[in-house]
Amino acid sequence: MSNSIICAGALLLLVALAAPACRSTPKPAPPREDPVFRGISVSEVAARLGLTVESSTERGAVLRDGANTVSLFPDPRGKAYVNGLPIGQTGGVTVVRGVLHLPPALFSQIHDALVPASEEIPGPVVEPGPPDPGPGPTKPRLGVVVVDAGHGGRDPGTPKRSTRKVRGNGLIDEKDVNLDAAHRLERHLKRGGASVVMTRTTDVFVTLDERPAVGNRHRARLFVSLHADAAANRSAHGFTIYVARRASARSLKAAALIRRELASTGVEDRGIRRADYRVLKNSRGPAVLVELGFLSNAAEARRLATATHREKMAAAVARGILAYLKSR
Repeated sequence: MSNSIICAGALLLLVALAAPACRSTPKPAPPREDPVFRGISVSEVAARLGLTVESSTERGAVLRDGANTVSLFPDPRGKAYVNGLPIGQTGGVTVVRGVLHLPPALFSQIHDALVPASEEIPGPVVEPGPPDPGPGPTKPRLGVVVVDAGHGGRDPGTPKRSTRKVRGNGLIDEKDVNLDAAHRLERHLKRGGASVVMTRTTDVFVTLDERPAVGNRHRARLFVSLHADAAANRSAHGFTIYVARRASARSLKAAALIRRELASTGVEDRGIRRADYRVLKNSRGPAVLVELGFLSNAAEARRLATATHREKMAAAVARGILAYLKSR
């Protein structure tokens, strides 16, 4: 019994002697890693993307080059615009010591949506060229583009009764304009090194579900649907480009490049808009829909009825697509 008491006392003495030492040398806490500083500053974003910082404050920043405008705003979801179109929601755009910082994922999305500033684009083709001479020298293959001529067969699209009389051409249906422009676009793309698959090559009816399915089966790098517009307001005119409401950065980039080339034709630019048309929403890859003009507008209907104008528009769309296919 006495030995147990002695051992217990010795143990208590050791604990008492050790306790002050523990209190006097507390273990330092590990340094806290601030997740904000893992982001990329506005100046670094500009340097990496070859942009100039036009303005930068705690409330937002604007970066530019010859072809792009990037706008950034502090937001928990990552608020950013490239050429006026919203992209990203991949992490917070935050303010650190008065400077905006972006998460790497949002930086990547901005990079993918930029229009190449120095892309070498051939000049516009105004007059139809000679007949296609057939296969020429082997060119680098740029991947598959699915060209969709809107409407067809029993579906005329914009009907004749909504268009104006066109001297020497009678009244035209949208489906005919679309098909002719699609064939012209096909020729330009093939000459530029792309493989082309058409959803229709004649005046036949193709369902809205089958059209994007063609692109999905071929794993197209881009699905492009061609149309001609109509409106109750007969003064409406110009081209319009549509992407899906949840369009990918690649779809937005293709739309921006096609828009740039169409704008060079002098046709009124109605911009890029979002709409969940079935051919866009059901495309698994990048997809755009191009309205070449308004058949309900007398002057524009007359132009669209001519081979020269359809050739000019098809060539511009092709230049935009080829620039997209060559971009990274």
